[in-house]
Amino acid sequence: MKFATWWFLLASLFFSQAYAQKKLIFQSKFDKFELTTAGGRGEVNGKPADMSSVKDLLPLLNKTLPDTCPTFKRPPEITVKDGDKTRTVYVEDGIISDGKMCITISGEGLYYFPVHHDFLTGPKADSIKLKSPVKIFVQGKKLLELKKQGTIWTSDSPDLLIDWDFIARLEDSLRQFDVRLRVQPGIAKDKQKIIIQNGGDTLEFFKVTDVMWALKKPGQQWLTASDDWSFWKDFDSSLYEDRFAGDIRAILTAPDKDSKMVILNKVEANWSRNLRDMYIKLASNEAEDPVIRSLSLTRLKSKPSPETAGAMVKILEESKNDEVKDDAATILKLNNPKGPRYKSSDSPEDKQKALDFWRSWWRQKQNAP
Repeated sequence: MKFATWWFLLASLFFSQAYAQKKLIFQSKFDKFELTTAGGRGEVNGKPADMSSVKDLLPLLNKTLPDTCPTFKRPPEITVKDGDKTRTVYVEDGIISDGKMCITISGEGLYYFPVHHDFLTGPKADSIKLKSPVKIFVQGKKLLELKKQGTIWTSDSPDLLIDWDFIARLEDSLRQFDVRLRVQPGIAKDKQKIIIQNGGDTLEFFKVTDVMWALKKPGQQWLTASDDWSFWKDFDSSLYEDRFAGDIRAILTAPDKDSKMVILNKVEANWSRNLRDMYIKLASNEAEDPVIRSLSLTRLKSKPSPETAGAMVKILEESKNDEVKDDAATILKLNNPKGPRYKSSDSPEDKQKALDFWRSWWRQKQNAP
């Protein structure tokens, strides 16, 4: 036989086997469906199937089974028919059987076997909107309780300085996430668990690998895994507590101006919601050293915000320090350049007029949708 003819026959045999169509019928207590495969691709009910989670599992259905079977104490979770051949999958036992012989599969791979056609053709994206109040538990211990006031999340735990940027990322990662795969819930046994009580719903998350969390929604019989939650890591305090928390506590409890200034100089180039709140506390404290108050107001000027504006109105109303009041008025003008100037050197009538304007403006800001 000529080499070219031999090569053509060998290649034809290879490609005919690689691209031969197969029909596999999957059945579990959740679903019964037919998976058609050819050339590494699959289809279920006319829809393209995502084969990524089963591509390494399907060859096990044709593998020679070397061992005698144990006595099974429960029925198989999955039955797969390939023509006249049937294989049963005992997921919790880690065993595949043909009815007579068996093979033991180590690891957690069998948890990825599809028990429903959604494993292969389900939506590749999902969305969860956080609804106030939100409570987060790790391994049964409550870590956080959050409520929303307008568009701002707040905490009922003043001693916990939350990293609000992390909470924003957490909210965004739930609002729209890509679905990596779906997996049977048995994989969650002994895994780290997070519960998010989301309004009236309970969401259960399990760390199924070092970099992947999977979600069990209320009423859902399996887990939905996403790579978009990988930044949660182990969900320890280094994630959800402000990285400046120690500095903030040290500044607020420091015994004198010099001690505070050392730490204030350290955090000078940084900003967070908790640093802002600290500066507001320092600026609003009539007993605080004037240098500290002035420095705090200077830093607040660089990041004008509605929350800062509300505190500045209160300073105009209550402070007895004219320089502090003038600085507070400057910050208000940064928030609303059309508003009147307030100067301590102005007449009592002009100061009152400006104060009345800023009070009214702040009430409108608070009541705005």
